[in-house]
Amino acid sequence: MLVGYLVLFIARPLLGEVVGRILIPVYGIERWFQESESALPTYFRERSALNATVTSLEDELSRRSVDDVIRNYLESENEALRSQAGFTSDDRVTAAVIAQPPRLPYDVLFIDRGSDDGVVEGAAVYYGTYYALGVVSKVFTHTALVTLFSTAGMEATAYVHGPNIYSTTSGEGGGVVRVSVPQGVSLSVGDSVILPSLGAGVLGLISEVVSEPTQPEQYGYVVSPIPLASIRTVQIAERRIQPMSFEDAEKEVGPWDYGPLRIIIPYTSDYFETATVTPRSTN
Repeated sequence: MLVGYLVLFIARPLLGEVVGRILIPVYGIERWFQESESALPTYFRERSALNATVTSLEDELSRRSVDDVIRNYLESENEALRSQAGFTSDDRVTAAVIAQPPRLPYDVLFIDRGSDDGVVEGAAVYYGTYYALGVVSKVFTHTALVTLFSTAGMEATAYVHGPNIYSTTSGEGGGVVRVSVPQGVSLSVGDSVILPSLGAGVLGLISEVVSEPTQPEQYGYVVSPIPLASIRTVQIAERRIQPMSFEDAEKEVGPWDYGPLRIIIPYTSDYFETATVTPRSTN
């Protein structure tokens, strides 16, 4: 055994030197491929970068295709509801977003249109034609503040396609809105949520359902389909939100789950509500 340790002691430096000499060319070739401006390594580096770009673009195209399918579905569904309820198109004011989360606290937007441009408090704010973002909560001469429906404490009455009922939504912050429905109601991922008091107001699709059998309510969560930080322009209705009569809507669509149609805007005194309608008998 002593002889073995002696041999290992003598051979270790020699072995390290041999391995080092073997690896020097390998490291040299690797560095050459990474840093050389010669044609061959440049070709391989550019090809690798191109493959990564192609993969990234394919992933983005796939996501956009899914988004297009969802958007087309929501738009067609919303148009059908608007037609049933007798809504007509409203005029809009286009505004650029000056600041949004994460530059601003909470779920609010600051826009570059104000009272001189026809913006009024209580007007609905949209992204594009259909996505309901929030409500104008404060108006200045040339600017305005928009409170998003996902703002913590923001409540509204929504219509949920699928179970086909009215429900109360509550802002959770971070672009998330919670929808509350009674236990026993069939609430599923993919059900669309619409704010009927806005006329054209698609809130989004339910992306998660949380249900505890011991609790009286279950919750669906709607995540904003548009990242808040990427919003550059919005459209503002020229009039304040007009309440929709549950009775008129019920004549067109059928019996729903009723409650006060309302939108509560935190940090302001604005409050919109219609009369409560007693459900008709379905017997």
